[in-house]
Amino acid sequence: MHISIFDPRKGPAVFAAALLTALTLNGCGGSSAGGGPKAGGPPPNGKPVTTNSGPLTFTAATALPPVTMGGRNAAVVGFAGAAITSATAKLPLPSSTNAADALQSTLIAYDDNGQTKIYNYGTGATFPIGEEIGRVTSTSPFFSGVGNRLAIFERPVAAPTGQIFTEALDGSAKVAVGPPTKSLNPSPTYSPDGLKIAYVCVDANGKTRLALINAGGGTPTFVTDGTDTPANPVWTPDGSRVVYVDQAPGDTRWHVKTFDFRPGFPDINTFISADGPPPILTFLGGDDSDVVESYCVSGTFFTERFRGQSRVQLFVGPDIINGISGSPIGKFLLIGDTAANSILVMDANEPRPNPTLPPTTLITGNGSVRSPNWGPYVNSKTLLGTGGVFGASAGAILYGTTGTTAGGIVAVDATDESSISVQPQTNTNPTQSVILANVTGTGLTSLKYLNGVNGLVVTVLSGPSPNVSGALVSFDADTGNVLAVVTYAASLAKTGSSFNGKVLSAFDERGKNIAPNGAHRVSFDTKSGRLLTVN
Repeated sequence: MHISIFDPRKGPAVFAAALLTALTLNGCGGSSAGGGPKAGGPPPNGKPVTTNSGPLTFTAATALPPVTMGGRNAAVVGFAGAAITSATAKLPLPSSTNAADALQSTLIAYDDNGQTKIYNYGTGATFPIGEEIGRVTSTSPFFSGVGNRLAIFERPVAAPTGQIFTEALDGSAKVAVGPPTKSLNPSPTYSPDGLKIAYVCVDANGKTRLALINAGGGTPTFVTDGTDTPANPVWTPDGSRVVYVDQAPGDTRWHVKTFDFRPGFPDINTFISADGPPPILTFLGGDDSDVVESYCVSGTFFTERFRGQSRVQLFVGPDIINGISGSPIGKFLLIGDTAANSILVMDANEPRPNPTLPPTTLITGNGSVRSPNWGPYVNSKTLLGTGGVFGASAGAILYGTTGTTAGGIVAVDATDESSISVQPQTNTNPTQSVILANVTGTGLTSLKYLNGVNGLVVTVLSGPSPNVSGALVSFDADTGNVLAVVTYAASLAKTGSSFNGKVLSAFDERGKNIAPNGAHRVSFDTKSGRLLTVN
């Protein structure tokens, strides 16, 4: 990712061309610390085994060993070897879904004078949770990756320390996380997989440091040494890095830094010519190349969107911006405006002809409204079982992942489910655009996939198909979506990115069979992962 940070007094200054470089994922959970879902042991007492493997929850007759294939920021996991009788997936919002419909089911958490409140964008209803107004200094609520819990900070007025908690959305099941801290604004933020929290704390020696801690509690791990003053941590959507700002003693500039969990990837350190409160970053739509930043220069606050080399000025004014949050579909932006005591909402996709005009007021507080955080949009879909889009059961499931949600999903069945095999055709490679799997089995009877682009089910095989020996399945390594499904008879000979043999069908990313009469050769574009030739 390449971002340009603009100082209105001096013109553009390059901000970390290598800040968010090409992505590598070692598993399917969105964090480089993960290794993909783990298979369990044999089922107790012969009962079905239910497994939650990140984006996918499934029940099978026996525990299924996964086959993992990795790419830049997606992993594909295939489960094969026994009947899968139920499966539910968490999917990203398809691009064809109306944005207004998506907003009907999203929640916004914010701090109103020390009380956490949740606003329902669809109904307009607001409900408070936790402490009463004025009892604590701030809460800085932040949703977990699946949206069922909040990380908050509570520091009673005039108390020397505060405490980070996690809690359910109704304020129940409240759990203290880590030791008390003297930090005035620790800004606790959940990792995308909901397993860790990054926050700012004051250690036993009085130094302000960035720390990581398990969401369930425990002992924090310090990321910084306390020389500089960190603030406002935010995770990249793939969970591989924490981006934060800090300021060195005597320096008026704010530095933007990343802590990278991936082996062999350096941490990044650069600076912004901003001289006010700590700059705030947020990502839009789960895309780590799409960033909004709010920063202050000489008393004026600038809120700008950066995508690669492009820059769009969204909002400029003297009002103090106390928080920004991008919507999970990447279209809208929340802005906490201290002077207006309001949370504003705006369309971040359209350049504003007059960025000095304030966006639409969404929420007005009781005295000090701040720190808005948009909850995740999770679209759960039943894949197998009652109401399943793929039918009652399957012998194998493959899916691409973009972190906490699945991209494209493929379901396969055969007369002999134990014979189904999923074999990777490509290895994990940081520059690899395509993840290719070869699926074989005795008596393939069904092969369907969920198109991650439009959310539609594409039927490749339905019913006994004695001529079909297997299928090549191609996934996009950036989005996890299915790019191609190619069925064949007998076997295919692989030469580079080409496969030669008796091709029976070739479905592309749009769900169209571009080889209805068969073919003898298919090749894949190694850059895009799409079908390049079919002849």
